[in-house]
Amino acid sequence: CLKQHNKMNTKKLVLLLAVPILFILSVFILMLDVKHLQLETTTLPQAEGPGRSGRSNIIPGRIKGPHIKPKYPKQHQQTEEEDKFSQFIDKQQEKHKQTEQEDDYDEESAKRAEAVKQAYQHAWRSYKEIVGFGFDELKPISKQGHKWMHMALSLVDSIDTMWLMNLEEEYAEARDWISKDLKFDTDEGISFFETTIRVLGGLVSIYDMTGDEMFLHKADELADLLSPAFNSPTGIAKTTVHLKSGFASNPGWTQGSSVLSEAGTVQMEFCSVGRHTKKPHYCKKALKIYEQLNSIQKPDGLYPVYVNSDNVRFTTSRVTLGALGDSFYEYLLKMWLVTGKKDDSYKKMYNEAAEAVIKHLVKKSSPNGLVYIAEKDHSTIDKMDHLVCFAGAMFALGAYHQVTSNEEQHMKLGEEITKTCHEFYFRQPTGLSPELVHFGGDNDFQVNSGASHYILRPETVESYYVLYWITGDKKYQEWGWEAFQAIEKHCRTPTGYTGVRDVRVENSERDDLQQSFFMAETLKYLYLLFSPRSTLDLNNWVFNTEAHPIRMWAD
Repeated sequence: CLKQHNKMNTKKLVLLLAVPILFILSVFILMLDVKHLQLETTTLPQAEGPGRSGRSNIIPGRIKGPHIKPKYPKQHQQTEEEDKFSQFIDKQQEKHKQTEQEDDYDEESAKRAEAVKQAYQHAWRSYKEIVGFGFDELKPISKQGHKWMHMALSLVDSIDTMWLMNLEEEYAEARDWISKDLKFDTDEGISFFETTIRVLGGLVSIYDMTGDEMFLHKADELADLLSPAFNSPTGIAKTTVHLKSGFASNPGWTQGSSVLSEAGTVQMEFCSVGRHTKKPHYCKKALKIYEQLNSIQKPDGLYPVYVNSDNVRFTTSRVTLGALGDSFYEYLLKMWLVTGKKDDSYKKMYNEAAEAVIKHLVKKSSPNGLVYIAEKDHSTIDKMDHLVCFAGAMFALGAYHQVTSNEEQHMKLGEEITKTCHEFYFRQPTGLSPELVHFGGDNDFQVNSGASHYILRPETVESYYVLYWITGDKKYQEWGWEAFQAIEKHCRTPTGYTGVRDVRVENSERDDLQQSFFMAETLKYLYLLFSPRSTLDLNNWVFNTEAHPIRMWAD
């Protein structure tokens, strides 16, 4: 340049070049500052905008990141336990971050979610067109209706599934029927527990999702009619209630005792109705059961399955997380969650029960070391129901929400139980799980003839969904897809879905019943497993035991 511009002195040239260089340098520094500011702001919890369903005003978008890592004052030196906890949270946040990046761009998951939605539509159309809303459930093979609750159970139990799947036409039809035709005038005794979790829970859930007051009015009416079940000398709920007369009773097969899982799995529903209607007596009656059970001596810290409703005494030594006991343990955790983690009495009861389960019931099989939860009746019974597979989700959810100081142990246990439940499916020729297995022998577990059936149960896919939501591990999606394909192959008929009588045999005889929980739970969890994680935020919603999402209380 100097040779070509001899007339320009060096000083002028330096000044001329300095101006653009300084300008470029200033822009570069400004860009760095802006980028730094963006990085700082993205660490704050931000709610996402409208998702694919366009319902962000009703179902809030997921808060990014599992939770903010605890910060300690500068002068505070983290203890070994605090440091271990921080590392655990770091791992979960990293898994969340990876899943966020994949959330809305996974075309394969979108196709699978659509396949599950079409399965629901097939089940719904078959129920509606073959037997109609005058029946609770469909018998697809004989093309007859099954009536046992007289409340169009398949409709009421799964209307929130329609909402989550954005099935507008089906939802509008179901809402219209509930508004005009749902009556609670059954002239016979019905199950207090099943009516609460399926019907009352379904109505509370869809009200929480939509804000439609009609659903709340129906829930209030039903809660009032169910309340006589609490009218025992101790407040422990009885198993059967007659809606017209208000008469409540316990069955002979329990020797007149109340059932642990039935009395202890109505608190979320009654407390939510009480909160929304400003009628606290609903909640007080339900919580009295926890107060009574918490006040008595428990063998090894565990709760036997039968309790005398007259004097609050356990009438058996049998303990299980399977049938008759299962959801009681689940609700101790979920009552703490749904109340916004503000009542530590539920937290304490859950932690004590969970540690007792780990100490006395968690076992490993031989030769492959599968982790399972046994039963106990004086001595250990190496048996595990498919129902127990909910516990994978329970332990993982508790760890995620920091209900315990043993987060890593509980998370690992949830993963191990879920792996065992996957084996229940994987090892059968049909790819479907039996009703229960017995552990022992030279191949971990055996399936006996009396319990080789599959009735479209949801507990394993529930754990797949919750574990995937927390960890982002794709294997849970693959396991869920395997289960769905097996259902499509062995349970689908031209007129709906049915269970099979023997999972050990290809082309097994079918049981001719499309359970309402198949539409309310199994297909809902499978759909959510393949949907963006923001579809339902487990920081804001808690599933009741029938897979009805109930919003956590903000106050």
